[in-house]
Amino acid sequence: MGQTQSTPLSLLLANFRDVRARGHNLSLDIRKRKLITYCRSEWPTFGVNWPTEGTFCLPVVLKVKSKIFLPGKEGHSDQIPYILVWQDLVENLPPWMATSLIAESCQILAAKPVNPPKPPTPTAPPVLPDNQDLLSFDPPPYQVPPLIPQAAPIPAAPAEPPVAQPIGELENREA
Repeated sequence: MGQTQSTPLSLLLANFRDVRARGHNLSLDIRKRKLITYCRSEWPTFGVNWPTEGTFCLPVVLKVKSKIFLPGKEGHSDQIPYILVWQDLVENLPPWMATSLIAESCQILAAKPVNPPKPPTPTAPPVLPDNQDLLSFDPPPYQVPPLIPQAAPIPAAPAEPPVAQPIGELENREA
């Protein structure tokens, strides 16, 4: 009978009670399906060399954690409990994980294309020549803004109380 090869994810799933208990000790709720989804589908897309079978390599775990904890829409707050539990398992090994960690190396391999694509050659000449240092030129002269003449202040009229006319004079004036 052949043995199946253990992967970090399969090891966590086989011991999921302990994984969930570790999360509970950290006040985190861990679900098996979400752990599988994040490990196989989400974390490999972060561009930090996370393999789909998971890893116990702490530098890779910390790179995924840094992507998850990015602020705003770039971050993935729903994945925080899962990477925190994964990190805690790597940093504080349970007995069932110690043997597999020794077997796994933390070597990160990246694929390199055999024939890398060549950058496209520009068809038009560059707008600015590369051999001129534009910072060595003096800036263009600035136009001096026209002076706005100041209006002379208007002298304040002396305050005189209004003169009241008797009512009789007003009645004669209307007639």
